[in-house]
Amino acid sequence: MPARTRSCITAESIVSSGKAGLVSINRCLCRVREGLSPPRHYPGDRSLPLLLLFVALPLIEIALFIAIGAQIGLLATLGLIVLGALAGVSILRGQQERALAMMQGGLRVQPGTFLAQGAFRVLAGLLLILPGFLTDALGLLLLIPPLQRALVRALAAGATVTTTRVYADGDTIEGEFEVREPGRDPVHVSRRIEDPRHP
Repeated sequence: MPARTRSCITAESIVSSGKAGLVSINRCLCRVREGLSPPRHYPGDRSLPLLLLFVALPLIEIALFIAIGAQIGLLATLGLIVLGALAGVSILRGQQERALAMMQGGLRVQPGTFLAQGAFRVLAGLLLILPGFLTDALGLLLLIPPLQRALVRALAAGATVTTTRVYADGDTIEGEFEVREPGRDPVHVSRRIEDPRHP
């Protein structure tokens, strides 16, 4: 076998016939030149948009930092970033205290509403902590209650709920057992259990 090629069996089938006693073997060999790997294609791969987001977000933040710094100065720009981070930390602490107070005093609101609002506040706090003006703007938007409700409705509309039901066979089970309690005689019980779907 040449040094720059490799072989791999992709399919092997053996068909036998008892009458004729014939056996046929089909093999397909694929040879790939060394150093040239076939292109990989993953159906439904969603990693590309996420990769583009991680690449584009820092570039946008750098551009905004330069533009705003040119308008208000470097110190004022750094001050805004620090204030945003402090606001994010304050929001996270406030949400933690709120959650503890709700658990100690009992839930007086709907659990779904409380969890949704808490999730938005936590996400907003994290976005504010991240250095950058775009993330700060997104964090402030997530603190607006009408926008929170709109996002909850959009997520609920796109959610898919799958319900699985398991039915037993229509069997009848007969058996006897004893109920023993301390200080009392055992009680014999005979019971017949039938599937209500099969009268």
